[in-house]
Amino acid sequence: MENEAVAKACVDLVRQLLRLVDQGESIGVGRFIRITEEENFVEFLLQHYDDVRYLHYLDRDSSLYRPGVHEYFNDAMHRHANVVTMEDYGLRTNGFLFAVNVTLSVLEETFLQAGR
Repeated sequence: MENEAVAKACVDLVRQLLRLVDQGESIGVGRFIRITEEENFVEFLLQHYDDVRYLHYLDRDSSLYRPGVHEYFNDAMHRHANVVTMEDYGLRTNGFLFAVNVTLSVLEETFLQAGR
C-alpha cells in the first residue's frame, strides 16, 4: 500500500470536507453511511459537488490518480464508518463533519500500518 499517497489523500479530503461545511453544505449521517457502505464516497463528492477539487490521488481524472489508493480509501471509509458513531465524536447532524473524523481515523490507521 502506498501509505504516503493515502495520507496525502486523507489530508486533501479533510480540507475539501471542511470547505464544504464552511459553505453551509451538509448530508445526513444515514446518507453518509449508505454511501460508504457502497464504497463510493469519493465518487459521490466528485459527482455532486462541482467545487470539490484537489483530490489528486482519488480522482480518476487526475494524473496522480492511484487505483490502489482509491480502493483502499473507499474500503477504509466503509470499515471505519461502521465502527464509530457521530456521537462518539460529539457530533449531531452533519455527515460531512462525521466524514472528517472518519477520514482522520483512516489517516491514523495509515500511520500505524507504516510503523510510525
